[in-house]
Amino acid sequence: MAAAVLAVSVVPAHALDVPWKDEWTGVGQAAVLDDLKTVTVCDWVKDEVSVRARIGNQSPQDPDDYWELEAPQGSCASRRLEFTKPATPIRWVRLCAYLDADHGWEAACRRPAQPAHRWMPGVL
Repeated sequence: MAAAVLAVSVVPAHALDVPWKDEWTGVGQAAVLDDLKTVTVCDWVKDEVSVRARIGNQSPQDPDDYWELEAPQGSCASRRLEFTKPATPIRWVRLCAYLDADHGWEAACRRPAQPAHRWMPGVL
């Protein structure tokens, strides 16, 4: 698996007003900013659930090829991804909630969210 947890910068937890986002009511939100290289993930509640975004710049049909960004409890984290090919944008983001179940993490993930064609002309 090519997953890796990325270093993060913490930003205030509030609803993100961006063109491309996925929200899980009562859990958290993941958003991709206009530059298509910056992602923000938020964890709305301080609890036993960890909220993470899986981010991919390839096809969402390859779910094992992604980066992972974790939000601090009750807050948000943002990260700009630098890809090997500068023109490669983020193509999908998947919001996941992890729960520590009997000392083993279990994840529940939403379907990968992708932007409307107008945000990535010629890429989809």
